Amino acid sequence: MDVFTLLDNIEKCSKDSVIEAFNNSVHSLRRMLLSGTFALDSTIIETKPDFPGCGKTKRKKEGDEEDTSQYKYIHGFKLFILYEVKSRIIVAMNIVPANESDSNYLLSMVEQGIRNCGKGRIKVVVADRGFLDGAQMWEIKHKLGIDFIIPAKSKMIIREDAIALYNNYKDRSLAEWEYGKDKCQGYGVDGLTTYFEYNPKGVKSNKKTNGSALNAVVITTWRGRKISKEKQKVILTSLPAEEDVAAIAKKYRLRSLIENQGFRELKQASYLKHLPRRSGEYAENAAYIHMMLCVFAHTLFYAFLSWRKKQGSVQSEIDCMRNWRKKKTNEKEKILIVAEEKYYA
Repeated sequence: MDVFTLLDNIEKCSKDSVIEAFNNSVHSLRRMLLSGTFALDSTIIETKPDFPGCGKTKRKKEGDEEDTSQYKYIHGFKLFILYEVKSRIIVAMNIVPANESDSNYLLSMVEQGIRNCGKGRIKVVVADRGFLDGAQMWEIKHKLGIDFIIPAKSKMIIREDAIALYNNYKDRSLAEWEYGKDKCQGYGVDGLTTYFEYNPKGVKSNKKTNGSALNAVVITTWRGRKISKEKQKVILTSLPAEEDVAAIAKKYRLRSLIENQGFRELKQASYLKHLPRRSGEYAENAAYIHMMLCVFAHTLFYAFLSWRKKQGSVQSEIDCMRNWRKKKTNEKEKILIVAEEKYYA
């Protein structure tokens, strides 16, 4: 098929077939994964209000983060990705209208990641508080055997209990870890049973189960500054919190990689946010295909870098690319890229 014919008709491709190709590729690339820690997050791809298939949601305006009354409404699609933090390989994705809640997709994204990577490869999932769902978290831990790290919301009873138990731990030395040049401190609490939703699906309270124990890490000092009890962050986890507070806090920080590297690179380098300017019956499908192919390309690129690292001594990503280009330049076979009537050898 002529390449331009393919480009003109790519919007007619089946979304399911592209997702299936992506899932099969991840299954083949799973040897390139470098750790068992995965970050789960979502991002909004904004569109105009009349874009076919888009959803409407609200976003906090820039300014005073404590003023929750200041919101603006946006339209678009929501992209979910499950991202292995060390190799930067995306192992699962989903796209829905922007108004869909993150918490509806916690379990399904982890399950898709297991199908793509294989059992036993996903050890810990780190996610934002938007993914909080007690029944799904319980199933991830007790049925799938995967640990999780998710921060509590401000008005949760389990958060208040973890902070109130400080007097039981004040005689112990607080755990300490570094954030750049600054110091952070906190303590862990094991065996909390006041997150009533953390139970098997359908169980509404702890009367029948006597509570499913959950652990928490309370951050008391952040980057050298003491935090008042009202503003202390509490991180919920299925990992033993009292045993290694610092390790859990550091693992949670890895979630920022999905924002600072994953989504940023997808939007800037892969042109994720530049949806095709299409109209007609295939406009929505074209948007889905565009987003899927951007994620596909990102995954293949970092799988390639991971493969290059395994070919020789430990190198940086820049060294991998530089050595590969140098090798290809010295070989007889050349690579020719043609774009907009220009060519690059």
